[in-house]
Amino acid sequence: MDTNRRTEEEISACFSGGTDSTLAAYLMCQRFKKVHLVTYIISAMGELGRCETHAKKLQNIFGKDKVTHEYMNIEDLFKKIYYGTYLHDIKKYKTYLPALFCAACSFSWHIRTVIYNLENNIRFACDGEQGEETYVSEEKKIEGLKPMWSEQMIPVLKMVKDFYKGYGITYENPVYHVERTDWELYELGFTDEKDFKLKGVASKKEKGFGTRYAHVKSTQEKCTGAVIGNLYLLGYYLPLHGMEANERMSVEYYREKIEVGKKYIQDYFDKKGVDVRDLI
Repeated sequence: MDTNRRTEEEISACFSGGTDSTLAAYLMCQRFKKVHLVTYIISAMGELGRCETHAKKLQNIFGKDKVTHEYMNIEDLFKKIYYGTYLHDIKKYKTYLPALFCAACSFSWHIRTVIYNLENNIRFACDGEQGEETYVSEEKKIEGLKPMWSEQMIPVLKMVKDFYKGYGITYENPVYHVERTDWELYELGFTDEKDFKLKGVASKKEKGFGTRYAHVKSTQEKCTGAVIGNLYLLGYYLPLHGMEANERMSVEYYREKIEVGKKYIQDYFDKKGVDVRDLI
């Protein structure tokens, strides 16, 4: 572990290869001297090679010394987060638990990123989280909408930022307010197609829980794990209970899992005979 580097010059980025994480990485390449792209893997994911399209393009533009890319399997960590307290969770969250599949996966990324950053003496982290709805809009930004996915909710992201901060790491969401990341990448000259992100669009007039979906093109991995949760949210929970209840349940879930994450990190470094406080 190199403790003499100027750590403010490096940042890690959770990278799926889609337009959101790609634009986030692109912007960080303009700010930092080195960007570590990390693609996290669980068994529900497939076609992992897709993300290399944009990873390699970033390396071609900014250089392989500046942009690194690696895959990291977090299956065991994900299972600990999602299934480790399953009886407690199913009793507390009941049928809402399938809607938290992505939340558990996303938070597993954050836990592993903290470990990665501490081991490599990196003090900044980012991802491509957005405050988007169930669709991608025709506009770059639609005012007054709340994200339906747990990992994109502002109260949740504040908790995650505090989680990172506890380990001396600054966590950012550089494209959170960019509605059309595909348009931004096109305007930057990164892609040669403006409507890269979707085949179908929705407008401001369709603010409800519509049925029009964005179809991301094949530059990021596929994940089948969230299908049931998405159908449950769109077809049952949100129409019946609304956004406020959705956010309340998500915040409570993250509050509990953050404590699990802290223990996981502590145990990880204890097994290596490293005092995590020395790394912080």
